[in-house]
Amino acid sequence: MNCPQRIGVSLSAALIVFTFSAAGRTAEAVLAPYVNDDTFLAAYLNLAAVATEDHVEKAGLFAFLSAMSDDPHSLVSALKGTEQTLRALRAAGVNAIYVVAGLGDMNQRGGPLVVFHVAEGGGAENVVQVLSALAAQLGESLGEIEARAHRGNVVHLGSRATLDRYSSLANKERDDLIGPLARLAGEKAVVAAVFCPGPDFRRVVRELWPELPGPLPPLQGELADRWLHLEAAINLPPDANPRLALQAADPDAATTFVTVLRGLLEAAGPFTELGDRRHQLKKYLQPIVDELAPQVEGTRVVLKIPTDEARLTGLRRALSDAGDAAMESTRRNQRMNQFKQLALAVHNYADVNKHLPPAAICDKDGKPLLSWRVAILPYLEEGDLYKQFHLDEPWDSPHNRALIGKMPAVYADPDPKLKALAREGKTTFQVPVGPETVFYNNDGATFREITDGTSQTIMLVEVEPLRAAVWTKPDDWEVNLEHPRRGVERTDRNHFVAARCDGSAQSVPVDIDEKTLRALVTRAGREVIDRP
Repeated sequence: MNCPQRIGVSLSAALIVFTFSAAGRTAEAVLAPYVNDDTFLAAYLNLAAVATEDHVEKAGLFAFLSAMSDDPHSLVSALKGTEQTLRALRAAGVNAIYVVAGLGDMNQRGGPLVVFHVAEGGGAENVVQVLSALAAQLGESLGEIEARAHRGNVVHLGSRATLDRYSSLANKERDDLIGPLARLAGEKAVVAAVFCPGPDFRRVVRELWPELPGPLPPLQGELADRWLHLEAAINLPPDANPRLALQAADPDAATTFVTVLRGLLEAAGPFTELGDRRHQLKKYLQPIVDELAPQVEGTRVVLKIPTDEARLTGLRRALSDAGDAAMESTRRNQRMNQFKQLALAVHNYADVNKHLPPAAICDKDGKPLLSWRVAILPYLEEGDLYKQFHLDEPWDSPHNRALIGKMPAVYADPDPKLKALAREGKTTFQVPVGPETVFYNNDGATFREITDGTSQTIMLVEVEPLRAAVWTKPDDWEVNLEHPRRGVERTDRNHFVAARCDGSAQSVPVDIDEKTLRALVTRAGREVIDRP
């Protein structure tokens, strides 16, 4: 290496050291006007340090984050797009980005405040231009956000409600929140966050803390005052050192937290209302707890995130499985809410027409034209859409076919993997059709005919994706009573959602006993069954 190159490398290294040594002092000064007892989160990005690295991707930051992603190519692409924005901000003079959030932001639904610190010689107006362009791109997904210059070297980004709130905020010293963030900045963290609620939040926790079962009783409400803050940070690769830590008030409190964390999964046993999900919870979370084994370091509980490829892959898989399970639980609840909405519409239809809707709207000769899903539109607040149909024409007539793309959201499965079906106007939400089901004729059954009981008879069900039907088409689940699981059992998950004739909805295991399912789909089989 020649002399000019050595000088360049030395200057670059010195600049990085300087940015970290000054970062802590800057963080305290910048954040002080924006925090009070209401504030619970402060976060930080050292843009000067990141931008000093000419080859961030080669340095390993993208590689590390990609290893934590199920879709690394998409993530790297998104990160590169983010990098371009960050470099534009750096070119405009921004050397650090901060985020603060308080309870007031949540109450007003305005979101957090993002603060951009502009170095001496930079131009706040140039930063506003870059952020305004970014806000215009994100506006559709994030709502109305804007950038405002504040004083000579600070620019704010947020919703109007948030910007107005912080413009008149009565600040209060919060060294318990800002101090740890400044320390992390001084420890060469390029990204750091601290969660530290104020006294009002802790008081509510103390007062409302429930009595917990299993190994959890040591985790009492008074511990709200014995944990001080949570922090997360990552440095620049190759020594990224990603870490999570809980700062406790004393060593005993730290030990108590570790004991509770290690036994947390065993505590799922007493929560019988979770049913089989107790075992699923342990299955998904145990690998994460094992990999991020909490350790006591004085008054701190530390979880060190692995950085070697093999352990990262294992942790990513565990996090992905847990995330997928959590998302599927959310989607299951959403499906049940959709089914309850549909069941209520069917009941309202029956109140007006004195019978349930038949599976199909038929012509005078009994030829099916349109689905029951069209018939109940007025009871789903879709009266205007209903009026657009020609009810005396089939679903695929030139006029009615044009309405397929207007499928109401209530008929769409919330699973992102099934979005293609919704775009095609197809639904997996169907009724059981057959001589012994509720939907057995062209006139519509009455509730009196459901002699097995409305709580013991299925009204609506979701079928496997391969059986999805155009929502306007009179095409539903033809029940094979010899093999009733055909059509509803699936391999992508272990349950399907069904609504009963009493309007309730529930998740049904795909391996439900066929005798039980047969009894549930018949309206007058006189079977005695246990509710699965």
